[in-house]
Amino acid sequence: MLDQTQVSQSMLWNFIKLFTTKKVFDEHVLLRNGSSWYVVNDTIRALIPRFSFRPVFSGLLLGREVSSGFIPSVHLLQCLVPVAESSVTVSDKGAWLFICGRDLWSESITSSKGFCSAKSRVLVLNTSGECIGIGEVTQKLSARGLVVRNLYDIGWFVRKRASAIRV
Repeated sequence: MLDQTQVSQSMLWNFIKLFTTKKVFDEHVLLRNGSSWYVVNDTIRALIPRFSFRPVFSGLLLGREVSSGFIPSVHLLQCLVPVAESSVTVSDKGAWLFICGRDLWSESITSSKGFCSAKSRVLVLNTSGECIGIGEVTQKLSARGLVVRNLYDIGWFVRKRASAIRV
């Protein structure tokens, strides 16, 4: 069982703090299995000690810690949408380009939420409100040209070449 200290000092918690100070998950539903973090129910938590081996997967994946940072799952990104302090919504064409690994230009951004200053991290949402990735604001969103650099997008699972998010 994880205690509050283990969770608060983890890369998972540091990643969540990039977007919100609100509590997203209770400690009792989190499970660390190797370098991966999962959301588990009480049944799964009770079964794991009975195995003579460590299971590869243990519930709903939130992300994986790697030496260079944290790689979030699509589920974790979606859990952050309602509590994120800063986000941008992009047009359908901008969303497609972002998922393909491209940066966002001012023409693609349809709206923003929160304080989106230079060097801040923001969740990137499509027109349906689904999180499609993470970006770093490079200049004021009202400026012309490149305004959000692509740090991570859900297309990573197809390309498998993106790097971890440094926390």
